[in-house]
Amino acid sequence: MVSIEAGAVHLTVRINALAERIDNGYDVDVRAGGLPESVEGEETKEFDPATKKATEKVLEAQKSLEFMNVEGKAILTLEPPPDEPRETADSGDSD
Repeated sequence: MVSIEAGAVHLTVRINALAERIDNGYDVDVRAGGLPESVEGEETKEFDPATKKATEKVLEAQKSLEFMNVEGKAILTLEPPPDEPRETADSGDSD
């Protein structure tokens, strides 16, 4: 069984990889479904209020994520190097 700390580290690495792909122009489609509805003849499962609230919050947020906003600066990019190389102590003439 994986420890919580190892799981958190793995999740952090995967989220960072996903963020990098998004910054490189990949489109990502994340979907979430609602809580399962009760089926006739089966025992009804009650979900705790925190689970219901979290599900509603995710489904509401999902609506605003349907359209990509491609304007603005990428979050995880580095500035490009300058066009002119900087002079260093070794770059002068040694004659």
